[in-house]
Amino acid sequence: MSAQHKRWKANPDEWLEALKRHDPMACRSLVQEYLPSLFAFFQGMGCAPAEAEDLAQETFVELWRSFERYRGDASLKTWVFLLGRRVAWKHFRKHKHDQLVDDDIDTPNDDQVTAPVQEEWVWIQQRDEALHACIETLAPKHREVLLLHYMEELSIQELAGVLEIAEGTAKSRLHRALKLLRTEVQRVYHPSS
Repeated sequence: MSAQHKRWKANPDEWLEALKRHDPMACRSLVQEYLPSLFAFFQGMGCAPAEAEDLAQETFVELWRSFERYRGDASLKTWVFLLGRRVAWKHFRKHKHDQLVDDDIDTPNDDQVTAPVQEEWVWIQQRDEALHACIETLAPKHREVLLLHYMEELSIQELAGVLEIAEGTAKSRLHRALKLLRTEVQRVYHPSS
């Protein structure tokens, strides 16, 4: 992370002014800061890696075009995810997209780890895959609220801003998503209960 990037993160107003001027360094910093999170969000919504990359790129193009409209009512992170969510839903509606994809997870090879560590790695990977599979069974509006809150660490206020809903609605949607996820996990892991 460059010194300039650190300074902009510490002073978002200065960063926004540089973005409004279309400062190339400010734009690079924006991409550096939010590309991994956007990519993970799109993949969590069921996009293949290439599709997630395209949506992230399209989000940054939208951001570039709309810096002047950003009023600062919400954090820059909230605004980035709001536009990213809009780009994704526009894409999903256009392509009738609700298919699910597997994540490509790098696993260490046999000569890199000892047997007990490798067994633990396999167990953790299986647990994560099972949880991810349970999340994928949820409706898109429930998946996105879980991903944004728990993976991207958006507050309820930021979540409401991204989803363009009231804070109370964001809380209840998150609560409902968690309840549905618990039910699905229970169904998968304890089918006789």
